[in-house]
Amino acid sequence: LFALLAQTVLRVWSQQEARTRDLRRLSQRFTGAMQASEDGFAIFDSDLMLIDCNLQYRRLCHSDPSAVKPGMSKREILISAIASGHYADTEGSAEKHLNEFLEDIANDQGVSERQYALSGDRFVLSRVSRTELGDIVVTRTDITSIVRAEQAQRRHAEALEKAKTEIERQSLTDPL
Repeated sequence: LFALLAQTVLRVWSQQEARTRDLRRLSQRFTGAMQASEDGFAIFDSDLMLIDCNLQYRRLCHSDPSAVKPGMSKREILISAIASGHYADTEGSAEKHLNEFLEDIANDQGVSERQYALSGDRFVLSRVSRTELGDIVVTRTDITSIVRAEQAQRRHAEALEKAKTEIERQSLTDPL
């Protein structure tokens, strides 16, 4: 009876150990994938407390990436980021940004997107969605090069329009 009980305990312990290894491996894979991403990636719990994020997220949400740590609330992160001059919109308060974030997570349409202007003429696209467990997933993508290209394209289009108008005006007054 003792041998049978010991064998059962050993088998259960071995299965538990295998599950623990599998979970640890899955966690390491997830962390590795999150860190390898070029986009910023963060997970907040339903109380808006930061569970985890990658370095790129910290870089895109605060001018001092080391100031963003798991366990901080979204409000604390925003207040600190605004105080450090991270956002170009200096009139924006932490409450305004927090309210926008709350609007985004309240969106039942799936993913909400919002563009932010950062200091240093940088731009970021923030995507917010909610998981089935109620956690909030935030990704941030640096879109500075895209925005700058669009701005340059608009300037070129305006210059072409001015040139076209000038040519049309000149053709009406040219004696040819």
